[in-house]
Amino acid sequence: MVMNSEGALALRAWQAIPMDSLLSLLEESTRLWRNEIGEIGESAILWRPFPKGHSIGGIMLHMADEESLCVEEVIGQGQRTAETRELLKSDFSPHKGPIWPDPEPWPLYRYYEIQNWVRANTVRTLQNIADTSAPVSHPHLGEIPIGMLVLKLIQHESFHVGEIALHKLHFSLPKP
Repeated sequence: MVMNSEGALALRAWQAIPMDSLLSLLEESTRLWRNEIGEIGESAILWRPFPKGHSIGGIMLHMADEESLCVEEVIGQGQRTAETRELLKSDFSPHKGPIWPDPEPWPLYRYYEIQNWVRANTVRTLQNIADTSAPVSHPHLGEIPIGMLVLKLIQHESFHVGEIALHKLHFSLPKP
């Protein structure tokens, strides 16, 4: 990739963002989308637009799983427990094809509890990282600076929140 001087300047600018600011952005983004989507009933959480397709519950677990993977394994250089991988349905990956795992029949607050647990681990792992420009190796993104990976997590979450909003809307429409 060829980068002009403006691109190089922008790259240096985001690399200078302190980790506490990146964590604040991540937390605020999550707070905003949860407030925006409001309540979602269990039927809507389990609903799929097509067989073996994504559900709101499956999307929420995928968001938590990707954050857990990026932070605990990629940045933290550790391995997640079998229990964590099972809870987050980590053996599923949308990169492997269009078959999503069956969502659990949990209320919305249970999915939020799981995401909150992952986020607490995220904050514990990232809060003491001083150099956001240090590179790490992600299985799908390749070598990427830590700060950019945190920004990618915000982007990833935002993308899937759009799917959740569309699912909620589609579920609420009258059926033919």
